[in-house]
Amino acid sequence: MTRQLARLVLAGAVVLLALGPAPAQPDKDRDTEDYRQFFRKPETTADYWKALTFEVDVGRYDLAARHLRALLEKKPSDDDLVALQERVGTVAFLRLRNVRRWSENAKENAQALKDVEDLISRVTEAVRRKRASPERIRGLIGQLSATREERIYAVRELYKSGAAAVPYLLQALRTAESPEDRTKVLDRCSAWGRRPSRRCWPPWTATTTGSRWTC
Repeated sequence: MTRQLARLVLAGAVVLLALGPAPAQPDKDRDTEDYRQFFRKPETTADYWKALTFEVDVGRYDLAARHLRALLEKKPSDDDLVALQERVGTVAFLRLRNVRRWSENAKENAQALKDVEDLISRVTEAVRRKRASPERIRGLIGQLSATREERIYAVRELYKSGAAAVPYLLQALRTAESPEDRTKVLDRCSAWGRRPSRRCWPPWTATTTGSRWTC
């Protein structure tokens, strides 16, 4: 009798264990929330971008959309947007278009889609304005006669400026005080011939080929 009772108790315990709650699984969302509490409130353009991309990576598009809206409302300067573009690249901004549902709320989702296009437009215009700035281009041309590091930087940045830099380069050739100064400009820009660009190489070629300034 005692053995039968013990068996019944043991069987009951096994059943209770089987019916009991399964061991708790790590809650990814909770882990993310716990991690998020260590974030400081975004202040700079770079901070907002970091927060935005983090939320996209973890699938919290609704929170990402809030950071995007806050970034635009902050009205970042051209310098801030260009610095961010130079660090993360244009493609990083274009990838935001891959997200089509930022929120279950139709109005909020439509606003987020609009904000993505607004951000891309602002970055594009900021980069264009900076690269086409006459003051900046003239400064870069002046660096063509500076140290090796400054020359390398100037050539790279002038190349990015594309056709916008050509009139100022031609002006530098016309106003050069000596043949040596003129040669410096041509020598620095001759690298463009080895890496043609739709932005700069054709205009530069059209204005120098066949002239006394052939590069």
